[in-house]
Amino acid sequence: MKVDASAGGSSQERSAAKASDPTSADAADDAGAKPRAALQDELEKLDERLKKLYEPIEKIFEEKLKPGLAKLPTQAQIDAARAREGEAARAREAEPSRADLQPSRTTAQP
Repeated sequence: MKVDASAGGSSQERSAAKASDPTSADAADDAGAKPRAALQDELEKLDERLKKLYEPIEKIFEEKLKPGLAKLPTQAQIDAARAREGEAARAREAEPSRADLQPSRTTAQP
């Protein structure tokens, strides 16, 4: 049977158990202050590095891809063009054909 050092024993044993236990609140306060500041500095450095790495990608997008995207029609423009095509097709169907307008050539000659 195991006995927890923090459950009983002398005050020295309990303080030693707290110091070795990374989940204790006292240990987190003492040991966490420095690493948090160091982690914050490291995060800032990594963020700065990422910004430098993304600069060429953003430049390529802005200078090369974005102008090409601006030339492409939007979905609304595509839909409007399809609607105009449909209207034109219906208008062509409603018009009489040339064959209907020309006189028949099969008439007898005198």
